[in-house]
Amino acid sequence: MAQLSIVSGKGGVGKTTLAAALASRYAVAGQRTVLVSLENSNRRHPVFGLPFGYEGVAVPGFDGALMLVRIEAMASVREYVRRKLPLGRLYQSAFNSRAFRDFAAAAPGFEELMVLGKLHDLITAAPYDQVIFDAPATGHLRQLLKVPRATQQAVRFGPLFDIARKIERRLTNAQQSRLLLPSLCEEMPLRESAELAEFTVKELGLPTQLLLNRIEHTTLTAALLDELEQLAAVDPQLVPTLLQCRRAEARARSAEALCAAAAMLHPRLPTLLESALRLPVLRPAVEAQQPSGDDWAFRFAQSVTAGLARQLEPLVTGWTPAAVATE
Repeated sequence: MAQLSIVSGKGGVGKTTLAAALASRYAVAGQRTVLVSLENSNRRHPVFGLPFGYEGVAVPGFDGALMLVRIEAMASVREYVRRKLPLGRLYQSAFNSRAFRDFAAAAPGFEELMVLGKLHDLITAAPYDQVIFDAPATGHLRQLLKVPRATQQAVRFGPLFDIARKIERRLTNAQQSRLLLPSLCEEMPLRESAELAEFTVKELGLPTQLLLNRIEHTTLTAALLDELEQLAAVDPQLVPTLLQCRRAEARARSAEALCAAAAMLHPRLPTLLESALRLPVLRPAVEAQQPSGDDWAFRFAQSVTAGLARQLEPLVTGWTPAAVATE
């Protein structure tokens, strides 16, 4: 049975990049890893640039240890019926009917339950050690995670009740599942992360960890900056370096000040911030050419991902119930 890492955050905080970086780090360590995304209009993975779908595709350069899978709601329904119901293959022609599509769209939580069912299969039945779920943004994920319990309350027996119960049991297994919350040192991302953490800890019992992304790190002390300023007064060529160091130091102080102020926004934030993994701003070098087109964007994203993968080592080597906030 694979371990499950759910990665979710407000849009724009680097969620997909961090999910890809974590998956890459596990794959490099020799663990069979699948990076799971939900259905969207982008048929190429936003980081790796590969066309990918429901059946999965191997990412080159990882010796088959890293797979990409995009879960599609209707494909999940088809697979469920084919595998779980007697003579399920006889139903295949019905999936293309307007009546069935209307039913699937109208039944509350039906498609979401099938999506979670496919995720459950990847965890329990597929030959993976790690499942990294590049989950929807915080609000959507919260609704998605409510579906198994709501289904059990609405349907008291039968195949849907059984699969909903299995999914909930797997999601609430704190030894095998966790929630990772990428965020920036900004009010709205931190607030949304804290609200999702509150729900998952109380309702699901999931270990939860905050990942503060794009933190400007500086080891320059005030004394060193003053010394550099004195040198720049003598040698004007050092002025650009001094200004760059001053700006980096100001950004680092500003980020920490914002986090300290944000801790007052939600009662769970102080605990999350205390155990947060701080990830640096990365400015990778890419081939010197005009920064335009998908290929350049993918190369840049992959370069950032490779740098972040090295920073995520604590998430790979330190995953124990005591290593993350559960209370």
